[in-house]
Amino acid sequence: MLANSLGTKGLVVGGAAAEPVVSERAASGLESASDKESLLPGQCERLDYADRWMRSGVEACAIPGFFWTVEANMDGARNRMDEARARGERVTVTGLVVHAVARALDRYPAMQRLMSNARRCRPGRINVAVSVSGGGCDFVAPVAIVKDAARRTPSEITADIARQADQARATQLRAMHAFRKWGWLIPFATLRRLAMRRFFARELWKNPNDTPLFHVTGTGDMDLAMPMILLTPGILGVGQMKEKAVVVNGKVKAGWRMALSGGFDHRVWVGQSAAQFLTEVKRILEDM
Repeated sequence: MLANSLGTKGLVVGGAAAEPVVSERAASGLESASDKESLLPGQCERLDYADRWMRSGVEACAIPGFFWTVEANMDGARNRMDEARARGERVTVTGLVVHAVARALDRYPAMQRLMSNARRCRPGRINVAVSVSGGGCDFVAPVAIVKDAARRTPSEITADIARQADQARATQLRAMHAFRKWGWLIPFATLRRLAMRRFFARELWKNPNDTPLFHVTGTGDMDLAMPMILLTPGILGVGQMKEKAVVVNGKVKAGWRMALSGGFDHRVWVGQSAAQFLTEVKRILEDM
């Protein structure tokens, strides 16, 4: 959400281990670490103002929250991806997870809330943010926003994320350039955080219908992703979907499994509603 509020528009999720990692990430916008390191061993440097502003934005997002984690049976989802591929359609794990999150939110209207200071609202549609790889910042990944995600199919969501990825990266690079040029005007971190908090609040209420209700993120190569909370009421960290030994009816067999870790804003969510939501996301994925 930070990247979105700064003008990068969006967010992303993990992919399946059995699929080509490089091509999967390139196509679906999977978040990954930078391949380049500017510092030499033993070298130190001061952050430029673009990085200072981005870091202050992250620090301004601290809110009270809690986490729940479940493991989803992805056998059916894996079969659906294979069937879609056979029909010439592209469906990624990211598309499936965003679809499941949006449908779960659609089922529980009381969870469709945004909050800032002493105000709260319910947007007219369900938007989901997805982190994408690349961009010009070490602190925040660019994001793509899937609008009205509850009314869209996994293949439509997958295509939308791919379309938005390059634009999200370019927008973040432009924002970083502006911060490098003008960021020196507010050199103190305390003032930058205050400015960021006011900016986020203004962006939220300027058009709530364009603001994401949830954020999906993950690298695709970690077993468990435990995300921090930014500006969305909730964020889902998606672990690697991989084949492992599982016990079914007392017998050991191979099955596809994936960990889902939800971080929730305690000002919006209570533990019971968050558990219901995460259980519903798990059910939707397992029923595919």
